[in-house]
Amino acid sequence: GAFVIFPSGKRQNLGRRRKPRRGAAALALTMPELTILPVYIKKITYITVGQPFKLLEKTASQDVNEVAEILNAEILKLSS
Repeated sequence: GAFVIFPSGKRQNLGRRRKPRRGAAALALTMPELTILPVYIKKITYITVGQPFKLLEKTASQDVNEVAEILNAEILKLSS
């Protein structure tokens, strides 16, 4: 099964970076075995899928704000 979360809370305008919401980060912190698949969506016509990873591969932090930034950064890497 799959569970989809948009860490920014909603769509963003290109060039304007929003502060990521903490829901996806909180979920990742409570489920360390969860595999995260970053996906970047530009409009409806352009979708980039990144490499799956587990949160512990990226950080040992338990700070929800820091984890939210990490998740958002993984998605933004796909935008270029």
